[in-house]
Amino acid sequence: MKRNSLALRLFLSSALWALLVLPPTAILLVSLYNDRVETNFDDRLHVYIEQGLIPRSSPNKGVEIKAPGDIGEPLFNEPFIGWYWEILSLPEREVLYKSPSLASESLKLPSDIGVEANVNGIRKAYLPGPERQTLRVLEREIFYTEKDQVRHYI
Repeated sequence: MKRNSLALRLFLSSALWALLVLPPTAILLVSLYNDRVETNFDDRLHVYIEQGLIPRSSPNKGVEIKAPGDIGEPLFNEPFIGWYWEILSLPEREVLYKSPSLASESLKLPSDIGVEANVNGIRKAYLPGPERQTLRVLEREIFYTEKDQVRHYI
């Protein structure tokens, strides 16, 4: 190619535009993908809370919850695999029940670091787990009322 040829100028302008447009586009696409993956994972965890833990631990009578037992996901039974759940009473924050996968450990919760609940009453955060791995933690406060009794649980 000659130094001032039309082909050279077209090639250089195309290369320049590619260098200017492709990196921001790649960053945007990766960010959108990560947001979608996180949203899908949060939705999955929300289903375990709403369809597994809450119905299986709800009191038949009164305000005292019962042990939820198996919530239908074998990952919650494997020790330190990264899939955990806990039920705490409030305001004492005493652990009442927890998944077998958690063994003798306890979880740090989003409310421990001041995360505010969203419109659905869910708190979400990335927190360290028992094996020092980073966990996505969802927390929901539940109230049971019967006559003049009220109990709060996380």
